[in-house]
Amino acid sequence: MNPAEKAQEQEPKIRVSRKTVLVFGDRATGKRTLIKKLQGGENPILGQGLKYAYLDIKDESEKDITRLNVWILDSIPGNENLLHMIINTTSYTQISIVLTVSMAQPWVWMDQLTDCSDMLLRHVENLRMDTKEKQEARQRLLQKWKNYCKENDINTPENCKQKISSTDETDSLTEEALKINIGLDIAVVVTQTDRMAELRKDYGFQEEHFTFLEQWIRRFCLQHGASLLYTNIKNEKNCAFLHELLIHRITGARFCLPVQVVERDALLIPAGWDSLEKMGILPENKEPCQIEEFYSTLPGEKINGEEEEILAKRKVEEEPEPPPKTSSECKRKKEVTQISPVLLAYYFDIMHKKTGASPARREAMRISRGLDGLLDPETVDSITLSHKSISKFNSSYTHECFLHFALHKMQIR
Repeated sequence: MNPAEKAQEQEPKIRVSRKTVLVFGDRATGKRTLIKKLQGGENPILGQGLKYAYLDIKDESEKDITRLNVWILDSIPGNENLLHMIINTTSYTQISIVLTVSMAQPWVWMDQLTDCSDMLLRHVENLRMDTKEKQEARQRLLQKWKNYCKENDINTPENCKQKISSTDETDSLTEEALKINIGLDIAVVVTQTDRMAELRKDYGFQEEHFTFLEQWIRRFCLQHGASLLYTNIKNEKNCAFLHELLIHRITGARFCLPVQVVERDALLIPAGWDSLEKMGILPENKEPCQIEEFYSTLPGEKINGEEEEILAKRKVEEEPEPPPKTSSECKRKKEVTQISPVLLAYYFDIMHKKTGASPARREAMRISRGLDGLLDPETVDSITLSHKSISKFNSSYTHECFLHFALHKMQIR
């Protein structure tokens, strides 16, 4: 074997995984930036609507590299039909979902995450696959929740212990857990947590606001069986944990996400750990069950509404008033609206002759358009038609050309 062949054989081979990650969320939530950070900024992200990227997973025990497919999609209504390219009957059991929201606009979290959940739920329900297969996927997700290690409160993954639990259906879940079971592994990622200082300074956020935000998003994750990660690209907070979590979800490698609930800007809550009781002990938590009512009173919503009102008022004030019309323009407009119905019916008849319509067909068209009998001068002399009345004859470009010609003829008269 020559040196070139030997070197080629020693090079790591790239294997493309059948597993897929879908990064799903509203625009400007940092989806592309997040993936660029996870892949080290070396690999390209291609596409315009539906963007494609990949993560290279290197196993220390093997020389080969596994390439993980990553799709990035904005959660706008027009993109819902693109979900079938990613989540279909073949890939349904091979998908892991990452839902993203940004700390730059926490007052839209509720709408954004609810819309994402509804779109995914509708799409999965409409998949033409065996109902039993969907039920098995939901059962697997339920079993993962039950088997989560309750002793994972320490911040070292290597100390995680596997919990052996029964598959008995009578095993009770914590309240509201997996209330919405789509059958897909989900992780909710909050990006740009460094914007918390800006929210305090510019929007008047207090600790109780962040507490209610945290509680709402934790309840959302509880209901969907999802993990929760607060990330900050600038300080690289929790980016490595997200990378490891995706590898764990896709490859099945042994990994337990550590729990971090002390630092507000670096939350880490794995699926299966949280409960309403744990949310109830949050500081400044006064009404844990009334968060939806409190959500609508966030400072950002109120300030944004005031800004919109000010901008709208300023726009009205800055718009110049239209110049008054001259007497010649008013006179010309009046002359244009005066038209002989005889001439109008005449051109209407010519138009249908050019299209090859028979006399009977032309007569029927005149009746349907209200022009029957108008070619007889003894019946009617003239009529005033407004632009709105004339517009009913403009069903095609040909109609419009003949009508403008008729108006032009009347002006010459």
